[in-house]
Amino acid sequence: AAAAAASSSSLTKETAKASTKLSAARHLRKENRVRELLASDAQNMWHPYTSLVKPTKTRLVESASGCKFYLADENSDRQIEVVDGMSNWWAAIHGHAVKELDNAA
Repeated sequence: AAAAAASSSSLTKETAKASTKLSAARHLRKENRVRELLASDAQNMWHPYTSLVKPTKTRLVESASGCKFYLADENSDRQIEVVDGMSNWWAAIHGHAVKELDNAA
């Protein structure tokens, strides 16, 4: 019985180690993918109202729901929840300023 308990304990420790390694590998893949996407964004996109010389930090949006969106946290597996308070401002400046729509109103 003691040998079986020792074997079971050893198996549990090995399973925990394997799980930790797998979790670390997943986190590293996610972290690398986030960095790749942000690097591509920095090289190929201009974000209006930001400096071309010293742009502000860009964050990757992983998902959205209603008025909230969720940013990738490069340093962990958690997401950062943000309330979208800018969409109407952008729509008013870039979407509602269509001459034909303004004239029709």
